[in-house]
Amino acid sequence: MEILLVIYPSVTNFIGSSDDVDTRADWKPTDYVQMYLNKPLFAHISECTNVMSVAAKGKSLNTTPAEIECFIGAALFILCHVSVTFLLECFGREASVCWYCQKLFHVTDFSK
Repeated sequence: MEILLVIYPSVTNFIGSSDDVDTRADWKPTDYVQMYLNKPLFAHISECTNVMSVAAKGKSLNTTPAEIECFIGAALFILCHVSVTFLLECFGREASVCWYCQKLFHVTDFSK
């Protein structure tokens, strides 16, 4: 005899904030990124990293939100660099550096 288990998830309605396009009219690309990669996120990642370190090794890494922010920034920078290097190799030197690296890291040319 086979038993079929059916799960019905409890879904709540999303209640969003009022979103006025005019409030973002003068936003820069980094403002959009910082909407998601913000201080509370870095603090949460830092706390979870320390908790997992204690659980796995019995000792905390004592990471700080600032260290996590630097790590993620470096990872994004490397991602941008690899992407641009790939574009330059595939499409020639006229390919441009991504806007994120230009604005956040003040990098305009990886070819030098």
